[in-house]
Amino acid sequence: MIGCSVEGFIVKNFIIDNTDNGVRIKSWPGTLRVTTVIDMHFEDIIMKNVKNLIIIDQESMDRCTKETPSKVKISKVTFKNIRGTSGTAEEVILLCSSGVPCDGVELSDIDLTFNGAPATAKCANVKPTVTGKAPTCAAAQSLRLLQGSPLAKEIVFLL
Repeated sequence: MIGCSVEGFIVKNFIIDNTDNGVRIKSWPGTLRVTTVIDMHFEDIIMKNVKNLIIIDQESMDRCTKETPSKVKISKVTFKNIRGTSGTAEEVILLCSSGVPCDGVELSDIDLTFNGAPATAKCANVKPTVTGKAPTCAAAQSLRLLQGSPLAKEIVFLL
């Protein structure tokens, strides 16, 4: 299949309050088309009691199996000056495709807490650049994210 691209998107100066998801880029494993996502920027965002604050999820299991990794190439994504509180312990999850790992991902000035503790980050198939205050990545095992229910009031890119 012929590929497509999503590029040059900015989400800036938002308040996200009491939602299941904050900022998220999502694709499914086993997709047929090669797609690129480039120059996505999330900046100056306040989160209040958000369950999943910052997510790249390329292993979403709600529509297919994980037999073939996602063919969506994600690069040049910044999460900058994002602060607030989380409703769950895992605030930052960067779960990229094993077939086309993410590159150029930056976490900068991320000030998120869960029950007063600093944010944690779990990452797979990505080595983000961390500047200023931001969580560093711990290796992610196989994560199953965001199962089940429809999600409202979120910023999400479904590819």
